[in-house]
Amino acid sequence: MHRKHNTAGVNRRSMIKLMAATGATLSLASFARTRGEDGQVVFNPSAYLEISEKDGVVLWLKKAEMGQQIQTATAMMMADELGADLDCLTIRQADTHPKFGFVGTGGSFAIPGRWTAMRPLFASARAMLMRAAADTWQVPLSEVKVDRGILSHERSGKAGKIETFAAKAATYDVPADIPLREKKDFRYIGTKRARLDVADILDGTATYGIDVRLPGMRFAVMARSGGRDGRLQRYDAQAALAVPGVQEIHVIDEKVAVIATNSWAAMRGRDALQAEWDAGQYAGVSNETIRARLLDAFYGKAIDVRTEGKLPESAPLLEMEYEMPMALHAALEPVNSTALVENGQCTVWGPIQMATLVKQEVATALQMPEENVTVHTTLLGGAFGRKLERHFSIEAAQIAAKTKGPVQLLLTREDDMAEGGVRPPSVHRIKFFQGGSGVAMAHEYATLSVNAQQDPSQIERKGYDWTSALGAIDIPYRFSGLAVRQHDVVDHSIRLNWWRGTHHNHHAFATECALDEYALAAGADPIDLRIALLTEDTAQESYPGEISTVYADRLKALLKRLKEEVSRAGAPTKGRAVGYACHVYSDVYTYVAHAVEVSVQDGEVNIHRVWAAVDCGLAISPDSVRAQMEGSVAFGLTSALWGDVRVDGGKITDLNFDTCRLMRMEEMPEIRVIIMDNDEAPGGMGEPPLPSITPAFLNAIARAGGPRIRRLPIGNQLQEI
Repeated sequence: MHRKHNTAGVNRRSMIKLMAATGATLSLASFARTRGEDGQVVFNPSAYLEISEKDGVVLWLKKAEMGQQIQTATAMMMADELGADLDCLTIRQADTHPKFGFVGTGGSFAIPGRWTAMRPLFASARAMLMRAAADTWQVPLSEVKVDRGILSHERSGKAGKIETFAAKAATYDVPADIPLREKKDFRYIGTKRARLDVADILDGTATYGIDVRLPGMRFAVMARSGGRDGRLQRYDAQAALAVPGVQEIHVIDEKVAVIATNSWAAMRGRDALQAEWDAGQYAGVSNETIRARLLDAFYGKAIDVRTEGKLPESAPLLEMEYEMPMALHAALEPVNSTALVENGQCTVWGPIQMATLVKQEVATALQMPEENVTVHTTLLGGAFGRKLERHFSIEAAQIAAKTKGPVQLLLTREDDMAEGGVRPPSVHRIKFFQGGSGVAMAHEYATLSVNAQQDPSQIERKGYDWTSALGAIDIPYRFSGLAVRQHDVVDHSIRLNWWRGTHHNHHAFATECALDEYALAAGADPIDLRIALLTEDTAQESYPGEISTVYADRLKALLKRLKEEVSRAGAPTKGRAVGYACHVYSDVYTYVAHAVEVSVQDGEVNIHRVWAAVDCGLAISPDSVRAQMEGSVAFGLTSALWGDVRVDGGKITDLNFDTCRLMRMEEMPEIRVIIMDNDEAPGGMGEPPLPSITPAFLNAIARAGGPRIRRLPIGNQLQEI
């Protein structure tokens, strides 16, 4: 058995982990018994669990649901550890009440965090309920069983629903250190289960942000400059107010808000404004100027982020340059937010990943105490990093503060793409050296710094933007010499944002493609070469103060299994080839490898099959793991083929799906998902499946007779050969 996900230090990642535990472990001493509005006793040994005869078993969840099926997976954990019936419980989304601690979702840590923080709470509740049944029936505690929501005593034939004993259980102190159930005793974990909210989604009763409706609610849109620093010059408020349904116009931070009785009137009113802004200082910014800044950075000072051994003084055997461009998130559901400000209180509803940060930032914007702000999280739909941004909720609150009654702020598709931020671009220069003791690698890269815009304090912690090194600092291979160097580029001309997989995407693309080029040059099998370089575990400080370990045997086993599955399918037919790549998300202990089979003909690439293998430890919900793997294939192939965004005059010009191309259903290849079976603690699955699909795809193209693609997206490069 490997790790237990233990780490040391207090840092950003530790804070995310504490987000999972705060209000959970602390609540053990604070909760056991409350009364509902009707005076009925409610058994709640933690902030996240309520049991009563009226409502049955209720699970409060503070992680946002954005398609990763965190609701279903957490419910499966609770049902197994508590002994509840998975089909008879209620899931409720937590708001920003202090009892829930930090409410936020990110870093692919929702599942690992739930596993370590929540199971002991559910086990304690199970022990209290079993004791309540034993005391009620006057039977030995050791003879009481609980399963599927029923407590029973076989010898006496007595049985009763969990909720029947809630009031009595609430009179006990919450016990600690209750043994957790073993894998052999799980009824739900690891089994095939449909997501619990699928019926609500299909029949339209599920609540997304845009579904929020409140009495007297009106709708708002904002006229925006489209750039980073345009100053409002003029607008025609009277023309907008002449549009039927438009009721109010407000200027907020160089933007113009139009409030109307319906969304169509608000959008028509915005058009009537004919708002104009000055060009701003970034009017000359384009893709070309941003790329030039990245290339110029290589002449400046570099930060050594990882050094092992010594690079040979001889000329490199291979020297390559890779480029990853900016990209949009392109979630199907544009962002929105609803706000109500009255009596010194503000309430916000919306598709929000970081509810506590919204609470804090709304309080600052409205100059009111944080305790006067409440944030409710709806279903997010797709997110991919876009909904880590909070500006749309802050704007909704600012608009609501200028009027009466609730207001729902809508961003159109064009608004969303212009304002959502982009994946930071990067350039990578990789060299391989052949030395007496083996192969050595130098990896030097330049990238725009996200934290220079969002959180400069993170740069101060290590002297560089350490988030840009994620995926490079924890390369799993052992070279005879390794030098990883980073150039941070501070740029405020284009809004940057986290993009699903963060810089793991950039570094997996560059290093896994480079390694494939080396394998071809050396005449080595691409899988055998990788396995040969996995000689021992590697431990690196991936987050400040936190050591993450890559376990070589887990990655080797995954690669071997992938190769076996591809071999089982038979040798590729003439004109086809298979490309491989792998990557490790070391901080959430998830290992992923891809194989892609393609053919290239007449300037077109045909993607025939994809094998997607994952070792995420114990797969709590195999269906959700499979969905994440399959979805990442679509997301990654889309990015590789078309993932770019045009910038002209300091503004994003790709504002809808007519120019932001997505992979279509008929273009999707056959996908075979391989889930490794082991007893390791569950790893994260939101982002780890993504980074290795792109390099596997590009490696396949090169091996099928196509060009070696080093600059993304592929676009028309196949037609240019």
